[in-house]
Parts: sequence; structure tokens; C-alpha cells
Amino acid sequence: MAKFLDLTGLTQFKNKIQEWAQGLFLTASQKGQPNGVAELDDSGKVPSSQLPSYVDDVLEFDSRSAFPGTGESGKIYVSKNDNKTYRWSGSGYTEISASLALGETSSTAYRGDHGKAAYDHSQLTSGNPHNVTKTDVGLSNVTNDRQMKGLTSGTTQNHVIVFGADGYTPKDSGFTIGASVPANAKFTDTTYAAFNGATGSAAGGAGLVPAPAAADNNKYLRGDGTWGSPTFTVPDEYVTDTELTAKGYQTADQVEEAISEAAPTAISTTEIDALFS
Repeated sequence: MAKFLDLTGLTQFKNKIQEWAQGLFLTASQKGQPNGVAELDDSGKVPSSQLPSYVDDVLEFDSRSAFPGTGESGKIYVSKNDNKTYRWSGSGYTEISASLALGETSSTAYRGDHGKAAYDHSQLTSGNPHNVTKTDVGLSNVTNDRQMKGLTSGTTQNHVIVFGADGYTPKDSGFTIGASVPANAKFTDTTYAAFNGATGSAAGGAGLVPAPAAADNNKYLRGDGTWGSPTFTVPDEYVTDTELTAKGYQTADQVEEAISEAAPTAISTTEIDALFS
């Protein structure tokens, strides 16, 4: 059997329908209001003014010093000069995260490309990439002469040092010097003994000649190793008047003439001839 609502039941059903309809159809006063509903803009999106502040409330200022003295919770504050972001903690501004800022100060990160260039440059092991001069490093008074190198290995005590083919690399010669070397000493592989003079029966030997004494400047070194004056023995049969005159001697004619001039009456020509016969 079918069931029907009486007047009371219909009234209650009507009220329920109205309540449900009111939930579907809002009045204009409920749009964008507390306990109402959010509106949509021309693009079909909820306007930022009807969104919670922590969703879209980002405030930009030229610098950190331009922030309001007292901030608001749920808002983000941006400092445009360094691109850092802050929030209001209730007592002050706190940076949201340690932002990475590029620059060349103690509070910024250095550019990666500059850092790589500096590293690559530090690995150079040859040349002069900075074109540094002696003056730049305080060596303007230093000449460009070759400097003697150190020995590649040690040397034996008292050994003589010599230079290699390049003219400035020292080497251990292996030779020693037994005594102090005089200032005028000359190094040679040959040694000399004293000059050995000859005798009537023995030959002499090569060596250092004896030093001449004072006033020996007109003397000659003799074969016996002494300094002496020359002597001459002139055989009569081989000496001519010209040779005698050249040696400083007088000829017989010159002697005769000198005697005649000295005592012309004291001696005759015959007597003179007898003197030289």
C-alpha cells in the first residue's frame, strides 16, 4: 500500500529542501567574505587577496635596511640588492636560507669561471706568464751573468775543482795540491830540474838556467852552466887587417906609424920590421 505524507510531514520535507538549496545557491554578500567562499577572477583563478598570506605574500625592498621596523608573520621579505629572503620571527628578520650570492667580498661566493682560470694559471711550471722583471722582485741591481752551479755530488777534501764544458759547472778533478800555490805559479804536466852544465868528458842536460847576478848583463851563459865573458883566440895566419880593425885591434902598419910619430929619430924601419918578424 502506498504511503503519503500528512501536512506535518510535507512541511518538514519542504524545510529540508530549502536548507539544501541554500547550501547550493550563495548570496552575493557571502562571496569573498569570512565564512563565505572565495571568488574567481577573469582567468578562473582565486585572487591573491583571498589567499593566505604565506602562499603569495612576497614583499620586495631595495635593501635589508628598508624593511619595516616590525614585520608580519607568514610573509616573505626580499632584499633586492643581494637577493636574500627573510621571514619575521616575531622579534626580528631571519634569513630563510643561506643564499648563495656571487661576488668578490668576504660574504660572497667567487665566480666558478674565475676560480678555474686562477687554478689553471697556478699549474703553469714554465715561462713567465706575468712577465715579471728583476725590478718587480727587487733584483734590479743583479746582473744577468752566469752563476756558478753547485756540485751535483760532493768532492773529496783537498781535491782541485775544475769547470765543465759549459764554462761554469764545477766538477771534482781528482787532483790534489800538496802545498800552497804561489801567486805566479803556472800549472803544467812538465816539471823541470836545474840546468846541468857540460864538462870536458860529459854532456849536459836541459833544465832551468841559473839566475844571472847583478852586473852579469853583458855575460853569456857558458856550456858548463855558468855566466862568463867571451874570449877570442885568433890564429895569426887567418887574421886579416880588416878583421883586426873590426875587432878593435891595430895592424902592423898602424903600430909602425904610431911609433914613427912618437919617436921618429929613435927607431928605424928596419928595427920595426925586426920587432914583428
